[in-house]
Amino acid sequence: MPPPPPQQPSVARQVSEIAAEPDRTAAYARLLHLHRACADEPSAAADLAAASPSALLPLLLRDAADHDESVSASALKCLGFALYHPVLVSTISGQLAQLVLASLVQLIMTTNMKSGAFLFNNWRIQL
Repeated sequence: MPPPPPQQPSVARQVSEIAAEPDRTAAYARLLHLHRACADEPSAAADLAAASPSALLPLLLRDAADHDESVSASALKCLGFALYHPVLVSTISGQLAQLVLASLVQLIMTTNMKSGAFLFNNWRIQL
């Protein structure tokens, strides 16, 4: 009888590992993988929603302004998914939502990145 496949770490553990990962581009690749799972499975979205707003949103906002375009583009992509997904966005507090909007306005006003401008022009944020 073959051994059982290894179990995936919990979503909360994966989120804490992503937050602690020093290679931000690799961290956001892992987070995008978690996001894809959320799109397919509602229970995964609920687990991610419980673990991510306070742990990841401040990091996403910080990294969205990073001078390394690959880091900032990845952070913006993850932030866009969090703001788009109904389960994830519902867990963002009013105070954190104000921080997100203020950070995005600041980033829009100061960005020199071509890809950043492209991302902002294609976002559809409904308030």
